[in-house]
Parts: sequence; C-alpha cells; structure tokens
Amino acid sequence: MIAIAFLVAFLLFVLAILVFAIRRADGERHDERRQDPFYAEQARLASAGLIQSREDRRGRQSKRVFLVTPSGEAALRARMAARKGHSDLLGTSFAGVVAPADIVTRARELREFHRARAARFQALRALVEPQQAEFPEAVEAAELGQRFEASCAAFWERQAGPRAE
Repeated sequence: MIAIAFLVAFLLFVLAILVFAIRRADGERHDERRQDPFYAEQARLASAGLIQSREDRRGRQSKRVFLVTPSGEAALRARMAARKGHSDLLGTSFAGVVAPADIVTRARELREFHRARAARFQALRALVEPQQAEFPEAVEAAELGQRFEASCAAFWERQAGPRAE
C-alpha cells in the first residue's frame, strides 16, 4: 500500500514538473509572438528593400519610423495595377505615396465594380422573388446584398470627389 502511495506521489510530481516545463516553454514562445507581429512584416519588407527604418529620438522616448523606398513605391504601384477590379482599400491606404489622380481613378473603378455587383444582386432578387413564400431568406439575402453593394458604390462615389462622372 505504501508502495502505491509513493508511486502515485512520484507520478504527480513528474506531472507537475511537466506542466511547469510546458507552461514555461509556452510562455517564452508567447513572449516572442507578442513582440513579433509588430515588426515581423516590417523586417521582411526592409530586407526586401521596400522600406527603410530609422529610430526617431525625442527626449527620453524613441520610436521606430518606417519610410517607403523608391523600389517600395514601385512595388506598391505594381500591386495596385495587378489588383484592379478588386474591392479593397489598398489604393486609398497609401494616399501619401500615390498621386491624387490615382486615388480618384481607383475610387471610380471601385464604384463601377460595386454598381455591377448591386445589379447582379438585383437580378438575383428578381429571380427568387416569385418563390418568396418558399424561400424568404433568399429574397432577404439578395436584398441585403443589393443594398450593401449600393452603399459601397455610394461610398466610392463620394471618394471620387467632384470630378466623379
């Protein structure tokens, strides 16, 4: 009986050590993950020569500042050109890097993209509306999609500014 008690105590002791070791190792990895997301992508972009980083000191505090390089600007323009027709905010997110005319052009492209999607949802609604009693959710989903896309088109219309067509 004493042997069984010692065996159980020994197993509990080993289990406690394993739990402690796992928590410690996970904690170390967690610390690395906590710091990594802030600078991992910037480090990758800097190593590719797309951005430069420098430390900006003001008094006792310092912060890291990232600047887009000419090759980074070229890569951004190429990415914007490759993503034409996709609904995203890439072009407007880099307003300081791209020319204002590029932003207006992008806003107009996205306005047309969302207008076309709104028209598709409107056509879908016309198809499912006769079966509204049987499929009420389909009609509601088509209406919601149409309203969402119309709202997006209106947003991009405003972003295009007074020069909008």
